[in-house]
Amino acid sequence: MHDSEDIIHPYELRMTNYLLKEHGGLQFPVFPIVEYQTLSNYLKNLTTNTNADEFAEHHYLTMVVRSKMNAFSFSWNGFCIEKRCYGTI
Repeated sequence: MHDSEDIIHPYELRMTNYLLKEHGGLQFPVFPIVEYQTLSNYLKNLTTNTNADEFAEHHYLTMVVRSKMNAFSFSWNGFCIEKRCYGTI
């Protein structure tokens, strides 16, 4: 599942099919691609750039904690759940 503005790598679906054989869920990294900041577009992109930075920082910092807890927190973009796991959710 991705957001509509996400740019998906051409091989992501192949990698997903391969990895789902071993794992019940996958979280792919999502990197924000934002417009280069200039004086004329500063205010227009202020909210977008702030949200992208906060999202990336939050998921980066909680990655180690989630790994140690054997927990998986899907962020609603860049994730996939294997069909057999739906019954256990």
